[in-house]
Amino acid sequence: MVKPVNIAQLPTIPNDLIFLDHENLVRWNHTTGQFETLSRNVTCYSISADLRTVVLEITKGGDIYEIALLDLASGTKTSLVESASRLIDLAISPDGQWVAYIQSETLPDEWYCRPDLVAFAMDTFTIGGLYSGTIFSLRVSASQGNASESPVEMGYCSGSEGLGFCGRVLWSPDSRSILWSDVEGVWSFELGASQAQLIIPQTRNQPDYFDNRIYFPWSWSPLGRYVLTGFIIFEGVTQVVLDTQTGQVAEVPGAFSYDLPGSKPTWMADGRLFVIRPPLPSIYSDFPPSALEIWRVDPQQPGMLVLENSFLLDISWDQVPTGDPAQLEDGRLAFAILSRESGDDQVRGLYFADPASLAPRKVNGLPPSLSEYFYYAISIVWSPDGQGAILQDWSEYPMLLYVPTDGSAVYDLSIVIQGCCFTWLR
Repeated sequence: MVKPVNIAQLPTIPNDLIFLDHENLVRWNHTTGQFETLSRNVTCYSISADLRTVVLEITKGGDIYEIALLDLASGTKTSLVESASRLIDLAISPDGQWVAYIQSETLPDEWYCRPDLVAFAMDTFTIGGLYSGTIFSLRVSASQGNASESPVEMGYCSGSEGLGFCGRVLWSPDSRSILWSDVEGVWSFELGASQAQLIIPQTRNQPDYFDNRIYFPWSWSPLGRYVLTGFIIFEGVTQVVLDTQTGQVAEVPGAFSYDLPGSKPTWMADGRLFVIRPPLPSIYSDFPPSALEIWRVDPQQPGMLVLENSFLLDISWDQVPTGDPAQLEDGRLAFAILSRESGDDQVRGLYFADPASLAPRKVNGLPPSLSEYFYYAISIVWSPDGQGAILQDWSEYPMLLYVPTDGSAVYDLSIVIQGCCFTWLR
């Protein structure tokens, strides 16, 4: 059952939640059940790994933009740098000590970055595009709230129309290096280095379109070194694991997506990959069936990926895993299955699986999706303890739900939140 809510009837949530709503950074306080505005005129934010420090891009008016640091515990906000140029993206390092950002002089007035579009399913490769910019790093002291150094230029990111170059900067888990991609290739900059290093070149504009090789890194392994990377040849996109030390790539099994959905991978805490293979129509009987899988990365093996565990899913072509899967704090794996068929109530819903057995257990239902393209238009943000998830449909039929995992009612938040970019706190 889907239950619409208003501001006076907010559901109980397990932890605080922050998000952007009408260019305000808002905290949904789970203790008081109230919304609290943390900062206004925010166009982008990024949060440290300990969930204590947020870096913001703030519009000050008169074509002045500010990068500021917000301490969530005290509410103290400190200005770091001001500029007349907007940001394509900004990211705080996991340790909260550095900020990296792409600054551009060509962004349109309506531009704002979308920090929740880290999901591969959200077609991240259209973010950025023809816009180019200079990439800077800025060292900050999170404890004192002061900028300890001036911004340092790391490189220039060259965009290209039609593809999402320069859309994102990615910090490594150890907060020592930064990745980005542009028309030349995927670049890495080590803090303290004199210049960026090219990890793997782009191959574009080939006479045979299928000779093109275009890469977009989007998710670091928690152990470092390896990065889940979007990979475009001609039409459609797949996902590969990119070895940042060697430039070697390995395709995630079944990940190609164009007119049919591809596999959905996510990193596990131990550096393995949890992969959901979707079902395919019966004409693709030669392809592997729908399954939950765990793969280990081993650079010594020819394919670099080694299958460790698998569990076959008994779902039909109309019942498709959607949104990116996740691993929760206690190690459980979490994923969602959606469909457009109203009669699929027994299958459609949120699921948990234990990494050892991979046997799925349904923890709540979901309403039918209205969109024909629901398998790539959904983002899901799981609470770290697994008590609930925010599900957002970005298709032509937008939907925003809070889904508890205790089997109780699903809440429609669309009336009270017209926002995006959700992050659970602890």
